[in-house]
Parts: sequence; C-alpha cells; structure tokens
Amino acid sequence: MWVLHYSLFKQGLFSFWPVFWGGMILLFFLFAVWYTWREQRASKNPDKMAVPFLVGGTLFAAFWVIGVGIDIGNRYFELATCLRNGDYEVVEGLVENYNPNAPGGHYAESFTVNGVPFKYGNATLIGFHKTKRYGGPIDEGKYVRIFYRNRLILKLWIRE
Repeated sequence: MWVLHYSLFKQGLFSFWPVFWGGMILLFFLFAVWYTWREQRASKNPDKMAVPFLVGGTLFAAFWVIGVGIDIGNRYFELATCLRNGDYEVVEGLVENYNPNAPGGHYAESFTVNGVPFKYGNATLIGFHKTKRYGGPIDEGKYVRIFYRNRLILKLWIRE
C-alpha cells in the first residue's frame, strides 16, 4: 500500500515562514519608530541617532519581506504549476546510498533512487526537506515513488 508522506500542495504557506518572521520584525521596527518619534517630540533632549537607526532597520526588514516573499513565492508557484500540469519526472525504486549527514551542513541528507540523486536539508524551503533527525521517513532500502523537478521533491510516496 502506498502512503503519501509529502506533497508540495500540503506544504503550502509553511514555505513562507521566513516572510512571516521578517514581517514580525518589520512590525516591531514600525512600532519602535512610532514610539521613539512620539517620545522624542515630547523630550527636551531628543536622541538624534535613534530614529535614523530604527528607520534603517525598518527599511531593511521591509526589503527582506518583499525580496524573500517574491523569491519564495515565485519558486513555490512555479513548482505548484508544474505539479498541477504534470510537468515533472517520476522515479520509483529502492532508496540507495542513503547518507544522513551529506556535505553541506544543516543536517543535509542525500540518497539515490534508480541512479537519480536527491539532496535536501532543514534549510531547504521549497520541496520535501524533513530529515531523519526530525522524523523524516526516508531510509536505506525503502521503496519510494518520487515526483520531482530539478531534483526538488514535489511528492513523496512510500510503500509500506
């Protein structure tokens, strides 16, 4: 029996967690700028450097949210369109050459299925990335069916 362990469609908005945290930082800076500006208006000895520093932080956070949001959004929607239109490759077979500590850090894993190499880690934002260390299902000798594009896993089925 095949069990679906990952689908890009199920991941959905979880791909955008860096944008969420950037947004939280942006809100913090916006509040800090407003509060500091308000306090300095009422003060007799205003700190001239506080507002420019906070405005700089606000601009950095805003550019982060916009830039990372556009990057992740483009990649996610491109891959989702490919998955929806059937524009991907499929490989099926036993997991071989499984390496839970592949070079590249961030607890990267690598393996091959019928000669097709895959590598992912916890820093991977789009596509399957759940390593064994965090409860991932991939292991040597498991029989899998993988839908992928550019070596990114879009769907992962495991025969159990």
